[in-house]
Amino acid sequence: MKVTNLKNCYCHTCKKAFHCLGIARHRTKHKERQESCKTTYTNGGTSKHDYAETDNQQPKELIKLPQ
Repeated sequence: MKVTNLKNCYCHTCKKAFHCLGIARHRTKHKERQESCKTTYTNGGTSKHDYAETDNQQPKELIKLPQ
């Protein structure tokens, strides 16, 4: 099995390079923060992931919790 330490994936939002096995977790972090991100993968494909909230959802900071 060939081991590689090359960081072939790139997050254009953060302007950082990632290993191909770590880019999915990095994208998940953007999703948790509800940020859109643009990534380029090892095969050269670039994708924009839109994780922004939809209009019918309230932002998290405006949700009132029972007291």
